[in-house]
Amino acid sequence: MSVNLDILKHAIEHPTPHIRSRAQIILMTLEGKDTSTIAGEIGLTARTVQKWQDAWERDGLEIFPEDVRTIPPTPQPDEPIPITQDILPHLHGVIAELPPVEPSDPMWEAGRKILLADLVYMLKHEPTAVEGVDLEGVHQMRVGIRRIRSVFDVFGEYFDRKRYAGITKGSQRTGKRLGAVRDLDVFLEKTYVYINTQLEGNADTLQPMLNLIIDKRDKARKRMLDWLGSKQYEQFIQDFYELVKEPDTSGHKKYRKQSTEPLAFKVNHVGPRLLYGQIETVWAYEPFLDGASPEMLHALRIEFKRLRYIFEFFDDLLGKDGERVIDSTRKMQNYLGDFNDAAVSLEFMESLLGDLPEDQRAGIHAYMDYRRKEYKNLYKGFAKVWRKFNRTGVKKALADAIARIMIADRINDTV
Repeated sequence: MSVNLDILKHAIEHPTPHIRSRAQIILMTLEGKDTSTIAGEIGLTARTVQKWQDAWERDGLEIFPEDVRTIPPTPQPDEPIPITQDILPHLHGVIAELPPVEPSDPMWEAGRKILLADLVYMLKHEPTAVEGVDLEGVHQMRVGIRRIRSVFDVFGEYFDRKRYAGITKGSQRTGKRLGAVRDLDVFLEKTYVYINTQLEGNADTLQPMLNLIIDKRDKARKRMLDWLGSKQYEQFIQDFYELVKEPDTSGHKKYRKQSTEPLAFKVNHVGPRLLYGQIETVWAYEPFLDGASPEMLHALRIEFKRLRYIFEFFDDLLGKDGERVIDSTRKMQNYLGDFNDAAVSLEFMESLLGDLPEDQRAGIHAYMDYRRKEYKNLYKGFAKVWRKFNRTGVKKALADAIARIMIADRINDTV
């Protein structure tokens, strides 16, 4: 059999996990590895590996979809590449020198430092997001832009809103483009886990649905790339960097509106209120969690995310106790995220059923039953996860971490 290795190498980089696994099986077979070795290295059953080895012997490259068997043309040098920030090399050079938040920083200066760090973080992941092979690129870019938007939420009263108006609008648009791709990536990733673990890698019954979703993702990705390659995005990044690269000395309010009453503005004076205020918001849900609706748990997930971000904004000052609280908050947020993903996926699949003929829906119904069971199990297990977060040790770590902010300037004086 004549083998086109370029096609197999192209398939290894396919965004669909089961296509990548299939290509790995064939390439490792051609290298002379046996079935059990391949199964162990890839993480599939020997039966699945053998099935695709047999299919390869019988059908060759026909085991791959048409888009895999067609190698895309190499981009010409004069084609625009949607990585537009000329400042990126400079930012890479200052990553190690990003200024830490200090306890005596005014809140507007602490916010500026955090925005600069999050801008660096977002841009660092942009090339990977644009390339599209590793899905973490879009994920981490989205994390960066979400943190940026959260900074304006947390520090907003200390910022000149007119000064940052263009940045908030650009952040919203960037987040929308990244979010549309990421949401579909998450759905596809979890679907492929189901295919590999429950269907032994055979996606046939779900292929009509997958075709619809991949088409939606491709369109969302094109919109994302169009934005990341646009002049408007380039201007957004340049304006953003100009605003946050140096301390803002334009003057800020230190008194309450229309009053001579002083306004607290230092990190070690304001930070404790922000952290305790957000944990109060989280704890307010506790009396209502028994029998809570999916909508309430989704709202709680958002509050946990905000709590985690606020702790991370001040993590330079929180010590080991802060790390423990951040870790506990992240676990809670992830658990509620899985629950929300299961709920959203069921609604999403329900909306897709009308786009498919009746004889192509059986696989989707089976997958919906699987996700519905996952949803119910996560719902039942929530009380245990909540108790773990709410235990005395975590509360003590939280209080000790917040206390460190209030006395951080004294700690630094003694070092």
